[in-house]
Amino acid sequence: MLTILESLLSAIHLMAAGLACGGPLVCVWLEWREHRRGDRLAGEAARRLARWAIHGLWIAMLLGAACLGLLWLGRETRFWQAMALVPARRLWFSAAELAFYLMCMEVYVRGWTRMPRWIHRGIAILAATNLLYHFPLLFAAVSVISRDSQLLAAGQPLGWLELVSVFRHPDTLSRALHFTLAAGVTTGVALMALAPSSESREPKQESERISLAAWGARLALGSALLQVPAGVWVLLRLPSPLREPFLAADLATVLLFATAIFAMLGLLHHLGAAALGDKAPAMGWKCLVLTAALFILMVGAGRRARAVAAETIVPSPQASGLAGSTSSETDR
Repeated sequence: MLTILESLLSAIHLMAAGLACGGPLVCVWLEWREHRRGDRLAGEAARRLARWAIHGLWIAMLLGAACLGLLWLGRETRFWQAMALVPARRLWFSAAELAFYLMCMEVYVRGWTRMPRWIHRGIAILAATNLLYHFPLLFAAVSVISRDSQLLAAGQPLGWLELVSVFRHPDTLSRALHFTLAAGVTTGVALMALAPSSESREPKQESERISLAAWGARLALGSALLQVPAGVWVLLRLPSPLREPFLAADLATVLLFATAIFAMLGLLHHLGAAALGDKAPAMGWKCLVLTAALFILMVGAGRRARAVAAETIVPSPQASGLAGSTSSETDR
């Protein structure tokens, strides 16, 4: 039961965090569309999406804290050991970055008609890129460190150069890319759901609504298609004990993973229809449900695989190389 709850909270956490990261960038495009093309619906959607992004970060922080509490209850020692190796100042700086994002987005929303356009858009870009640059890499790095028995056995906090070398490691980069593309899917689907929620009832807004939903579907569709090679990259970088449950070594993992693949195929089908101009207002909400199911199933499969591998996982060649690279940088 604890694992199911943890998977559900983690999936919602990832979706909320993805919306917080991708939302401001899409808002900049919507704002440009409003001012260049006179698309009033795009401006309305941008304001709503900016608020959703702020709420998304708050939800991500609350659920992230809940997931950490569940990890502590589950006695997940490797995660906490890996977290202890990250320099404390880096963690405190991360807290400041969250506050910086919230401040920027509040200024962005409240200064919609009061600020020069280039400053207004720059604030949203700064907030989004700051979040994307730091947090996916940080948490992917903690996951990679938790699989490196040499670093965990040493128990020494990493120096700055050592931490940067972990950030540059292929295992870290593949996971960070995977999250970034997932953020594109979540944000695109959120835009689809927002498009029919316009308060305007003018007939000419119908074509703008369809166009806006189609652009959201194209963003989500492109990100989802790129997730396929990115997901293969992540899978290939996993140690054998973690990879084998996905490849028929564990029935529950295979069932969760296969169901997630079917959910993704259904999502791609609906996104393709919406991208080509499907006029159904409920299409966005259908895609939102399929996206949520995809996240929950994928997270559940990953956690099941880790549970199966918990007793057999050994340091991988990649992990040993990671320890060697950090040690060599320290020696220099």
